[in-house]
Amino acid sequence: MKMIQKRIFTVVEVTDSHVKLMQSRKVRGKVVISACDVRPITNQSDEDVIRTVRDMTLTRAIQSDDFIFVIPRRLAIFKRLKLPSQQETEIKKMVGLQLVNHIPYAIDDVMYETHVVDKDAAGYTHVLVAIVHKDVVGRYYKLFTKLGLHPAKFVLSSFGLLGWLNFQETKKRLDSRYTMVLVNIDVAHTEICFFHDKKILYSRHVNYGAKDLNEDGMMGLLNQIDLSLSSYTREAMGPEFKKIVILTLLTEGGILKDKCENNFKISAEAMTALENILCQKNINLSTLQDQSGLSFSVCLGYLLSDARDLMNFMPQEVHVIKQSKRRRMELVKLISLAFLTAVLAYAILGLRIYRKHEIFKKIVEESDRLNPALKKAKEQVQFEMLLQKEFQAPINMVDLIAELYAMIPPEISFRSLQIDERDRLTIQGYSLTSGAVNNFQAALVKSTIFKEVNLQFATNRKIFNQDVTDFKITCRISPKAEKETAKR
Repeated sequence: MKMIQKRIFTVVEVTDSHVKLMQSRKVRGKVVISACDVRPITNQSDEDVIRTVRDMTLTRAIQSDDFIFVIPRRLAIFKRLKLPSQQETEIKKMVGLQLVNHIPYAIDDVMYETHVVDKDAAGYTHVLVAIVHKDVVGRYYKLFTKLGLHPAKFVLSSFGLLGWLNFQETKKRLDSRYTMVLVNIDVAHTEICFFHDKKILYSRHVNYGAKDLNEDGMMGLLNQIDLSLSSYTREAMGPEFKKIVILTLLTEGGILKDKCENNFKISAEAMTALENILCQKNINLSTLQDQSGLSFSVCLGYLLSDARDLMNFMPQEVHVIKQSKRRRMELVKLISLAFLTAVLAYAILGLRIYRKHEIFKKIVEESDRLNPALKKAKEQVQFEMLLQKEFQAPINMVDLIAELYAMIPPEISFRSLQIDERDRLTIQGYSLTSGAVNNFQAALVKSTIFKEVNLQFATNRKIFNQDVTDFKITCRISPKAEKETAKR
């Protein structure tokens, strides 16, 4: 029996310092982390990335349909737009026209996805637009193609953080009803995101990371957080923020949390990305605490939630190729199904013909078996009919003539009487008067012996200088006549 292959989701994230790979699958309806691998990279060259990813994926099962690559926030541009429409199709058209004046690239050189933040009562829609240059996506797509890997989606790190936040909310750990500032600290960079009601309101990338969580570097990170908070408030990007969450595996996160509370007079909390995470027995994420401040929030967010469905920066030409392949596959399936249907139809037709042939064959065999008996029965019937005919009382011509002479007028004389095989009687004669012929015909009609009496002709002519009526009458002798004559 063929085993059903379980879906394994794979997320790969390439940062300034590391390549991260994480996988998950469902066990009893719950998402479980089934693999985690982290490799450092010395530079961002294609060769270094290809070599590292090859080593990480060589022995792993990577399902293309469930393979996601994360584009770092530093390679994307976020723009907030206020558009005078709430129709999705109109919004997409307006975004393309508005971006011309908001980005440093030609609109044909970029890919963008829209994230609706809010719709107000005045009919306006507030949209966060994520923009990525086509060269960025093209570069990583070519790298993975060389490795024989084909990601189904190219996504942004910011939406992975949204997915992580949504997952933690399902565990009652955080509440997205309140505007929250998430400070996700990785080794060499930090992403600062503002979230409210399962939406991204604002996102920034800063070049401070876990390596800067010391006495000198921490002030630089605090300044960047302050700039982000100020920009958010000044541009009225959303509701007032209520809390800052510091995401890091390092204990220095607690120090940064205290400084945020003191400097910004707002509630702050230090968390690790690994809270409420389920793992396979052979996976121990606690060892990641020693990974020099690596962040796994983005990968976990995409594995644990439906954030992977929010957007996709897959190149259009790849979509076309995949659609073409999908259509070819569907065409092949359709042709195969049509062929199988035809084979099945011919098989059914052949079976019906075979059954009819077998039935006909049985009928012929049964007929051959019954033919002698049928022939014998026919001979018996013919014999019995012959006997019946032989023993049936014949018509007594003498009695019949006597009956005729009993009813003819004296003026009539018979010239001939004739009976054929169908018991039809033909009477020919002549009469001295025409009235006698009529009287004779009437007598025949009234008789129970004669049926279908017809006067064929009655012609006047002279015989021996005497006027006579020559006539011909036909009639049928009824079965009763046979019985009557037989009795007599």
